[in-house]
Amino acid sequence: MSADGTRAEGRGLVVAIDGPSGSGKSSVSRAVAQRLGTAYLDTGAMYRAATWWCLEEGVDLADQAAVAAAVDVMPLVMGIDPAAPTVHVDGTDVGEAIRTTEISTA
Repeated sequence: MSADGTRAEGRGLVVAIDGPSGSGKSSVSRAVAQRLGTAYLDTGAMYRAATWWCLEEGVDLADQAAVAAAVDVMPLVMGIDPAAPTVHVDGTDVGEAIRTTEISTA
């Protein structure tokens, strides 16, 4: 949508929900997407997948340039079905792995 609230030509509906960790953003987003019959993209899962990828590849997370380079070539595939969102990196389902304490801490 544009600043005046009208839908931009050629673009579909986009809803972004922001808030603190653990506030229910994902649950609300999935429910809204299901109700509206739209796609669901969990950007938080994308960041977690990037962290997982960097750790798997031995990238120093403190090295911003190295992280950017690793993420630039990360083979990420995000499923957008709100009923069953998926996250795959290099063909590996990382949906559970990215929700671990190790990833959250990193």
